[in-house]
Amino acid sequence: MKAKLVSDIVHEAVTLSTDRFTTISHVIEEMQARGIGSIIIVHPDNTLAGIFTLRDLLRLTASGESFRFRPVTSSMTPAQKMVTVAPQDTIIHAGQLMRQHKIHHIPVLNHDTIVGIITMSDIEKHLLTGIESDDHLDHQRSY
Repeated sequence: MKAKLVSDIVHEAVTLSTDRFTTISHVIEEMQARGIGSIIIVHPDNTLAGIFTLRDLLRLTASGESFRFRPVTSSMTPAQKMVTVAPQDTIIHAGQLMRQHKIHHIPVLNHDTIVGIITMSDIEKHLLTGIESDDHLDHQRSY
């Protein structure tokens, strides 16, 4: 059986073009309006700047500091520190990276171009679908 690739489950990433004045409050509002747990931050020229996730928000909230009007760049994971995968990577490899780095969202890049994003939930759904398919085949064989 051929290994499934990231390109098989990738979906469009929500990106937000920022400048040095874009606030955490603005980013949170965007995430809430779209019902998403992460947002990829890009520079005005559409190059990758970083990622802001619900985990970043939890860390800020736990700190007790006022953060709503701070620039998002002060609290996001910058591009240089981001873990990413390529479309041709296997889903298993992506899952291993996520587990190793304790992250739930991983941007998919083709060289420096943002292709999309996958989440741990995407990988779990894919794996469960494979298990359900195998169970269905086993059930059919038992007849």
